[in-house]
Amino acid sequence: MTERIGPLRWLARLLGVAPAVFSWFMVIGYAITEPGLSGEGAAVLGSVILLTLAALAAWRWEFAGGIAEIAVAVGFAVVVYVTAGRNELIVATLLPSPWFVSGALFVWLSRRGV
Repeated sequence: MTERIGPLRWLARLLGVAPAVFSWFMVIGYAITEPGLSGEGAAVLGSVILLTLAALAAWRWEFAGGIAEIAVAVGFAVVVYVTAGRNELIVATLLPSPWFVSGALFVWLSRRGV
């Protein structure tokens, strides 16, 4: 049984960390090209920081990190919905979805006790 859980755990880790790394590349690129930090940029930066911390915490504490990842992903969806120019609902649904799925997988794996 635990042989099948290992790949799911690594999938949850990958879904949490890979988008965080990609988001950091976008944040760094924005910081290099733009002279100042707007209110929208600060909200997105704060969300990326919290999502990265939640994804890393889920590696050690699966349940707490998974709950944190889900909560911050929902908050990130709200930030994206408010700051997106067009197609708000589509962007707010798709952009935080890897973290939401990762958090749900971590919570599910922690409840299985393996």
